[in-house]
Amino acid sequence: MAINPVQILIDEHRVILQVTAAWEMADQAIEHGAAFPAAFVSRVVDFIHAFADAYHHHREEELFIPYVEHVSSDRARGNIGLVRQEHQMARYRARRADELLPAAAAGDVEAQKEIRRLLNSYCSLISCHIGMEDMAFFPNGYATMSPQLRARVQQAFQEFDANKENQETNKRYRALAERIVAQAREMHNDLKHHTV
Repeated sequence: MAINPVQILIDEHRVILQVTAAWEMADQAIEHGAAFPAAFVSRVVDFIHAFADAYHHHREEELFIPYVEHVSSDRARGNIGLVRQEHQMARYRARRADELLPAAAAGDVEAQKEIRRLLNSYCSLISCHIGMEDMAFFPNGYATMSPQLRARVQQAFQEFDANKENQETNKRYRALAERIVAQAREMHNDLKHHTV
């Protein structure tokens, strides 16, 4: 049975959005007095680097977008440029947060504030970005491909998923996403108990 590359990308987006929602929950707890959770932030940034970018965005940029470019109109090419630009913007936010993390963990309040700003900005950006990809860019791009091009995309995705290292990354970071969500819920529940 042929795989559906668009559905695979959308499924990966659900995992990314779980982590961004967890960050937003944790940030609310910080806003209401919880201590800056450096280890939690480190996990979030690790997830962004390793899963959202190196794994997922790599899949988009190397295994999907090149095939859309074969059949794209001028408007679609503009969308491809926007997708790549937003990936770069997301990378910058995560990289900068990572650079500030040692200072934030050591108690630098300004570094903590800047990390929060960067991650909140990342969450806003990636939420809109995912909406555009899921609702328009992916399905429209895939629909314009010839059956031959679709078969090539499917083959590329199958080879990517069959790679042992990719399988391990997928498994490890989906588990990390669950851990991040659970920890954010704990922070949120702790906050509720302290404010009751």
